[in-house]
Amino acid sequence: MKSWIVAALTVLLLITGMPPAAAKGNGPAKVDMLTVQTGTVFAGDSAWVEILWEASGNDADDFQVVVKNPDPGWEIRYPENTGSYTSLYADATLTDGEIDFTAIHVTVPYAASGDAKLHLQVSWTTDGKPHQQSYLVKVPVAQYSGDDLTRVTTQADVPVPGGWVKVAFAGSAPRLDAFQMTVTPPEGVSVELPQGTYTSLARDARLERGETDFAAFHVEAPPGTYELQLAVSYTKDATPGSWTGTVTVKVSDS
Repeated sequence: MKSWIVAALTVLLLITGMPPAAAKGNGPAKVDMLTVQTGTVFAGDSAWVEILWEASGNDADDFQVVVKNPDPGWEIRYPENTGSYTSLYADATLTDGEIDFTAIHVTVPYAASGDAKLHLQVSWTTDGKPHQQSYLVKVPVAQYSGDDLTRVTTQADVPVPGGWVKVAFAGSAPRLDAFQMTVTPPEGVSVELPQGTYTSLARDARLERGETDFAAFHVEAPPGTYELQLAVSYTKDATPGSWTGTVTVKVSDS
């Protein structure tokens, strides 16, 4: 009998190239957090951070992660399909030996400095029995330095006697609020602004890092090429900011 078992195992190894998988343990799954530190987030910015997990000894079912008692001013959000918590990318089970990640959306206050630690409460079940454990993950916070925004549109064409001009801007700073733009035309050019004395962005009055949006105004003028002065104001947290520049508008029959 013993020689038959050895022969059978030898055939199995030849077929699969691997030894038979070990049976799972009888105890609860052990869950290890593999991410000690997430990617860096700018103060004032919003971003998704990813945290890697690994299970051993058994399967961790119904896997859920919640951030407990975040630092003052930090806003925490989870994926829409889970709502009040975040779970794994593949599904809600971290099988024995599997590595998967959870995603957490953080909004960092402008006043944040240095690194923050997120207190994570992780819960799962093994064979129907609930388990829970707490973890700490570090989120590095950096201060942004550089231009707050960039004007994308430098020239626009409108038909005679005029039309709408859309001036696009790309956000570079983490978040700009209360965006307003005024336009000063040269002599002979008439400008109409949607909000009366100013125009704002099409989507809303906020321009976030990496976002591109436009502010529009209406121009009427005789055929010709004109340079219009633009002045943008906004707030970065509680600090007012500004940008000035021009846009060239060509009014023509073609």
